[in-house]
Amino acid sequence: MSTLQITNGRVIDIETGNITKKTLYIKDGKFAQGKVGPADETLDVADAFLAPGFIDLHTHVFNHPLFRHGRLAADRIGVRQGVACVVDAGSSGTSTIDAFPQFVHATQTTKTYAFINIGSPGLRFAHGFIRTRSRKTSQKGCRNFREAADAAYR
Repeated sequence: MSTLQITNGRVIDIETGNITKKTLYIKDGKFAQGKVGPADETLDVADAFLAPGFIDLHTHVFNHPLFRHGRLAADRIGVRQGVACVVDAGSSGTSTIDAFPQFVHATQTTKTYAFINIGSPGLRFAHGFIRTRSRKTSQKGCRNFREAADAAYR
């Protein structure tokens, strides 16, 4: 069990809009109410604003080998910039969603979710856009989505 004390941070009261300087405590990875005893580590943030982790709802972090252009790493736009969670906005498609955990979750620490592009395999295939919208492709995509849902949306 560890406790982090964050001092001299500016916090916005969402009910009043007032900005006050506060000391916050994080115990075992969660914000704690009031002082929780001696801190294992103290971080002076020198008047920086303190906020909960933000959510970025439009990213492209699914770096699958089929794609011509690489995507940004989830951690580059996530935890390193105060973003606690990112949503990949359709880079994965019906035929590639099952690889999302391997190429994103297994390589990044930022909590990541995915919207599925209805095209197969996703936004851009190495040889151009895929325009297949057949019933068979849709059924396969739905099956892949169901099978990968627990892993891709953790």
